[in-house]
Amino acid sequence: MLRLPSYLLKREDRYYFRIVVPEALRPYWPGREVKHSLDTPHRAQAIRASRALAVYLEGLFEAVAMGALTHKQAKTLLEEFLKTERVKLTRAIEIRGPLTFEQKHNLKDNLKTVHSLVSWDIPSRYGQTVADRLIRDHGLSVGKDTPDYERLALAATHMSITLFESFLAKNEALNTFNAPARTPTVPDTVAEFITDGEESFSLSKLIDAYCAEKRREGSWTEKTAYSNRGMYNLLLKIAGDVPVKKLDAAAARRYKTLLQKLPANLEKNPVYRDLPLADVLAMKPKDLMSVTTLNNHLNKVATLFGWAERNGYIERNHFARLSMRNPQRPDEARAPFTDEELRKIFSTKQYKAHKFKHPHYYWLPLLGLHTGARISELCQLELTDVRDEGGICVIDINATGPEKQLKSKAAKRLVPIHPKLLELGFLTFVEQVRTRGKMRLFPELRAGRDGVGQSASLWFGRYRKPLGLYHQTPKKDFHSFRTTLIDTLKQKRLPQQEIAALVGHATDSITFGRYGKPYNPEVMLDLLKKVDFSNVLGDVKSW
Repeated sequence: MLRLPSYLLKREDRYYFRIVVPEALRPYWPGREVKHSLDTPHRAQAIRASRALAVYLEGLFEAVAMGALTHKQAKTLLEEFLKTERVKLTRAIEIRGPLTFEQKHNLKDNLKTVHSLVSWDIPSRYGQTVADRLIRDHGLSVGKDTPDYERLALAATHMSITLFESFLAKNEALNTFNAPARTPTVPDTVAEFITDGEESFSLSKLIDAYCAEKRREGSWTEKTAYSNRGMYNLLLKIAGDVPVKKLDAAAARRYKTLLQKLPANLEKNPVYRDLPLADVLAMKPKDLMSVTTLNNHLNKVATLFGWAERNGYIERNHFARLSMRNPQRPDEARAPFTDEELRKIFSTKQYKAHKFKHPHYYWLPLLGLHTGARISELCQLELTDVRDEGGICVIDINATGPEKQLKSKAAKRLVPIHPKLLELGFLTFVEQVRTRGKMRLFPELRAGRDGVGQSASLWFGRYRKPLGLYHQTPKKDFHSFRTTLIDTLKQKRLPQQEIAALVGHATDSITFGRYGKPYNPEVMLDLLKKVDFSNVLGDVKSW
């Protein structure tokens, strides 16, 4: 028997829906709770109705919190939803015959796509359609390119899962009846959702399908999915939601041309963020995208249409090979810290007097400098990743465990702990965390959209700002610790293969890459002992 959700109540022979209004919304929402009769004595029917209503209400609460809807508008939408839902539940009792095999297959396939999209907090095409109708029907002043529109469309996307899963469940129950000779009547919203004509397969459908497949096969991290989706949304703005077969060579050239006229950080800069592209272009911005960023957009879109070609949606990928020559050398993208800059970083109060809010403020820069590890690799470390390996203390950088990811297969490696870190008390710190019963080395860090290292990366940006190490050319950020270690080893003319193995870079050599086993920790420790940053760490107080 289905368990009653916490928001579902039964009084006498009727079920009621009840949910507490979030405290932050109470000034805008009369009363502490929303309560409505579901007008049914049937348990299963009430559970389905209440679940759909709970998802919808959560979307409304979020929209009200962000200012997209007033309370009066939200109440109107809620009442209309209740009315519509009751009608649907009544119709569900009636026998109209099951969906055809093709309709059912399309509906299930699209539901899988929507499930993937909501896990990224990305609205589906159907969710956007519902949002458009609500805005149009109720006269909401919500612009299509605003965050409020995205939230409303996302709430409708969440709602669609419950609605269409209920539709499928009812359809299965109808399989015991003889289907009528004619195709059963399907509501317009459902028909639009399950019908995909080859000729009208649009760009937004292509993007949804491609992103969903990448998510299902585990090829993208959450950060990658968010970044790629942003680039594809910009493509949609430039090209329009046209059938993909109409995106020919001329459309590809137009996309590349307009991309070169757009500013960097288009969606982040408040000057451009909420403007239509035509208005942005009319401003003739000077702070244009770098060639590196342009090529990133061009290559991601080329990959999208390459997938479309392989899957038969288009006959030719007109977006292939559009990237531009980058005048910047690879080694100029990020620069190592100078000795003077390192002294600034390691001579603040947090190192001189141990004045820091969290332990990772103290340890991450030191670890980055002495291991060459990426900030995400360090932030996701578990206590079991710090261990003894043949008499040598090592850090095991791996993707084994929750919320742990690596940039590539080569990133999995053992990194010996530099003698300077041992001298500063790193193992003492590890034992302190272990006695607290924690699993992760830095348990205070929480996973964000960009992984466990997101908040730490933002912190280091704030930390280096007053030191005059922020807007620099070439760029210098936490990754520069990694660059510093690599450059120091390189200038000592140490073997390239060993340096690559230490920092988790793939090797191009078949002999070393395919047939050679990973270097032993002794070899890596001998390599690390060749670098000594003591001259810039004079003010660092031991743990």
